[in-house]
Amino acid sequence: MGPVPDKWDDYRFDLEGFLILENAVQPELIGEINQTIENWLALSDAGEEWLGNVHAVRNENSASHSVSFRNAIEGGACFEALIDNPNWIEYVKRYVDNHGLHIWMNFLPIIRKGHHVRLHSGGHNKMYRTSFQYHDDNFFCGNLNILLAVNDIGPGDGSTLVVPGSHKSNIPNPLVHEKKKGRKDYVLEPGDMAPYLKEVHLKAGDAVLFTDALIHGASVRTNEGERRALIYRYSSFWTRDRFGYEYSDELVARLTPERKKIIRPIERSEPPVAQMDQDLVSATS
Repeated sequence: MGPVPDKWDDYRFDLEGFLILENAVQPELIGEINQTIENWLALSDAGEEWLGNVHAVRNENSASHSVSFRNAIEGGACFEALIDNPNWIEYVKRYVDNHGLHIWMNFLPIIRKGHHVRLHSGGHNKMYRTSFQYHDDNFFCGNLNILLAVNDIGPGDGSTLVVPGSHKSNIPNPLVHEKKKGRKDYVLEPGDMAPYLKEVHLKAGDAVLFTDALIHGASVRTNEGERRALIYRYSSFWTRDRFGYEYSDELVARLTPERKKIIRPIERSEPPVAQMDQDLVSATS
């Protein structure tokens, strides 16, 4: 069993909406992930979209992620090992829902020079995904993000941006209200919130844990190279994958029971194939 959040962790998470977990993943595993990324990038650059069960989504015409590898958990043992990583899993259980977990979205975005992620979310946005509740000494976050730095992320590298405490805001940001002019897709630009932003710098292997209710994004990368981050988004056990991906039977079969409970917390309920065929014959005869 790994570290367990203490009262000081609870206080800071409740106050600011995020925690930094240093040395959450060892260098050997980070090295395996980086080698896998190199292989994926080579295949993606060659025009491949599906890398087994991993989906390479390119965004050349977008200011956001340059390329994003979705369903990354299917990419091999180095990703499977992080499903219940002992250096963060007790934090996830504490802050999401102690009745059961599910990774409802997982992806590995690459940010290159000139790209960023717009600021979004905030406590005023009352939906389950951005919910943040505390009651009877229990936290209930509709979505808790673990962002793992796969390489060092410092000044100019496209660091994660957060607005501490914004997960508890009840009023929409008036800067957005004035600027959006009817556009439902408008999101904050960093300049709008510069006095309140915190830029999160991480060493490879560090992770930042944050509630999705927190206003967050990533600064414009001004350095050469690329920012690599792996994001696992944990929610309650009854949720479904955001983009409709189904974890493969092959993946589920090789997982430990503890990891399987997070990847497929509810077994599929389907009639046997033979019974379905018989029912079809009976209905058409």
